[in-house]
Amino acid sequence: MQAERSITIEDVALAAGVSRAAVSKVIRDAYGVSPQMRTKVEAAIEKLDYRPRAAARAMRGSSYTLGVEIPTIHNHFFAKIIDGATTALVDTRYQLIIAPADPNHDEGPQAIEALSDRQVDGIVAISSKVPQEWLEKLATRVPLVMIGRHHQSVHYDTLVGDDVLGAALAVQHLFDLGHRHIVHLTLDEGTVAPGTPHAMRESGYLQTMTGLGLAPEIVKVKPHAGATFEAARELLSHL
Repeated sequence: MQAERSITIEDVALAAGVSRAAVSKVIRDAYGVSPQMRTKVEAAIEKLDYRPRAAARAMRGSSYTLGVEIPTIHNHFFAKIIDGATTALVDTRYQLIIAPADPNHDEGPQAIEALSDRQVDGIVAISSKVPQEWLEKLATRVPLVMIGRHHQSVHYDTLVGDDVLGAALAVQHLFDLGHRHIVHLTLDEGTVAPGTPHAMRESGYLQTMTGLGLAPEIVKVKPHAGATFEAARELLSHL
């Protein structure tokens, strides 16, 4: 008697009229799945009684790749992070996969998800606007480290500096030098999310200026090359 053929993910994709990758995203509850696609895929899964092969996924083993998601390739700070990661991996079997976010259409999730789709062994990510709930789900599938997020997480690790203290020390240093008109340049509201380094530095600045009895002045700049330089030059021209 011939054994009944197991239903595969390709069978589900064919029944739903979508790609294999789309079925995979629905199964993994990945970012970017529309309600309509989810409905079609889940209906096909139920109709075919498809069950993902957990054992096969577990046998994949290590890919010896680590993913790094960065908001842009044009910021020298992010390049230093990549250089540091590359140096740390010297004499190991691991290689980096770099995934820059699309500044016009993606604030991080799609780039991070692309790394997960490539079955990297771990992800380091920097984008600040990725929803934390989504990150928590992702971190149950792949080890994740977020850089610059001042949030308490259950499933992923964070790497941050003391941005509040850093801003406070900068203001205090300028005050001790005799300066009383101390301006803080930061990104505009549209690009700053709560818990990011920019938001925490602004908080440290405001707290210290108020404590010193000085009038705060915050100048917002756009997140593109030269914006901060031009804003600083404009301020200095009025001295």
